[in-house]
Amino acid sequence: MKKGILLLAFLLAICCGSGLYAQNVSCKSYFEVVETNDENHRLDEVAIYPPIFGTLPEGKRLKIKVCNNDEKKLKKAFFYVYYKNKRVSKLLLPDLKKGETYEFCVNIHSKMTRKDRQELLFKIRRGKTYISYRIAQPHNKKGY
Repeated sequence: MKKGILLLAFLLAICCGSGLYAQNVSCKSYFEVVETNDENHRLDEVAIYPPIFGTLPEGKRLKIKVCNNDEKKLKKAFFYVYYKNKRVSKLLLPDLKKGETYEFCVNIHSKMTRKDRQELLFKIRRGKTYISYRIAQPHNKKGY
């Protein structure tokens, strides 16, 4: 009897826990473009997925996923994360072929509330071309 209950609890945990990281959010609607210098629209094909926020004792951890949807290989591209106009991270992305993704984490060592998520700025730069994104504020809410 106990084995049956443990097995049921285990199966329930697997079924319920598998959907925790699934986010069905459109990338284009989650971010808004703040600034761009991309005349060839080469960086438009690089998708940034909505970050997953984790908790640190003195701040937040962001798990970020970047995907190359372009036909060409993405080479020598940098990814920057700014918080309150201060650069938190600078990362050289690996060479990404079509459809390849790259995941990484960034630690922010200062207190952050839901309203402070508006202060995050993400920038992809390749040479002199760049695109800056900010988390879009929902239309029906004044703050998170």
